[in-house]
Amino acid sequence: MAYSESRIGRIWVREQAAWGTPFTIVPASHAASSVECEITYPELAQEALSVDTVRGGFHSAPVTAGAKIGTSITLTMPLHGWSAATPSGNATEHVDALLLKHALGGSSLAGWSSDVLASGQDSATVIKYGDGSGALNMIGNAVLIPVSGGHSVGWVTSGNVGGDPDLLTVLNALSANASDSAQPYGSNTCYLTTGMPSVPLTVQWQGSDADAGVRLSDGAVTSATITCSPQQQPTLSVTLNFLDWDEVTGLGSPGLYSHSLPQMPILTGSNDARLVMGSDLHIDAASFEITIENEMATIGSHSGNEGAAQYYATNRTVTGSLTIPTAAALGINAPGTDPGALQLDLAGTPGNALSILVPEPVLTEVSQIGDNDGLVAETLSFGCNVMLADATTGAGDAVNSPFRVAFL
Repeated sequence: MAYSESRIGRIWVREQAAWGTPFTIVPASHAASSVECEITYPELAQEALSVDTVRGGFHSAPVTAGAKIGTSITLTMPLHGWSAATPSGNATEHVDALLLKHALGGSSLAGWSSDVLASGQDSATVIKYGDGSGALNMIGNAVLIPVSGGHSVGWVTSGNVGGDPDLLTVLNALSANASDSAQPYGSNTCYLTTGMPSVPLTVQWQGSDADAGVRLSDGAVTSATITCSPQQQPTLSVTLNFLDWDEVTGLGSPGLYSHSLPQMPILTGSNDARLVMGSDLHIDAASFEITIENEMATIGSHSGNEGAAQYYATNRTVTGSLTIPTAAALGINAPGTDPGALQLDLAGTPGNALSILVPEPVLTEVSQIGDNDGLVAETLSFGCNVMLADATTGAGDAVNSPFRVAFL
């Protein structure tokens, strides 16, 4: 006989059609929803209800099975690009972006242009699109722009598409002037919002055996951490809570450990990586980390599968930390300081590029001075302040969001 091994298996993630309706994941048909991640076997939650009665203490009281609410899992993975091939249209939503959309509340697909940029590019902040190629719904989203020797990410903050060429202005300057007559690319931008996706997630775990499967449904992302250190791949760790679970069988073989989407490369200049803070387009940093936290309320329902209708986000916060080796003066900053718009880019390959934007960071405590590999370093702990600088007329959904992550 063969035993089911806990370290051999697969994970799939899909959006449901509605709360209370788990998505039926068929491994052979949903390969694109498989996640290249690390996970331990889910520890399933279910209440055990018992009430003591007047009796002798010679046996246990009757136990009634309660609701299955509260199973929690954490997925840890390198971030992936959304396309292994050069894009020929707007970005599509892959699993990494789906998870971040559920962490932050919203996402927006915009920015693709079938035409090359106009000739006569002469600015790193104003990009000239051919007449009719630029669109105001790019405002709030990131675009991947060709520059001499590579690509650079710009976050569109305003536009003028009434003339020829169309002009789109970016928040932080590109690493160089845009290239003449070259192909720009759009993005899938996940952004912080007060709302939440209208439908939950189903996550399916399968071991090495066709009948060793667990389906977790009515899931919501409760926290996520993005870690971006120099010389390392950007990574994502996501924790989800679920209202329901059930066993699934007859899944077939979990298949080979092959994934069609590319892992993102390491954060180096040769991969067009850079960290921008305010007017400084090239910050030297030892570490950069973002933490997303969601406070979830459980809405009760007599007709819900487990006595609950859904999870609902009552609060959502994004905080971060950035460690910078100090040069000359220590540069200690007080709480409330705005160090300037923070933008981290990994722009090397269309379809496998990333950008993180905090347009209005605010320090939440005095910057800490300490040791980093024998050097004095300053650690900034920051939150995301309200942004009002983006133009709003005709803008896209991500306009003025205080935190955004783009897959380009």
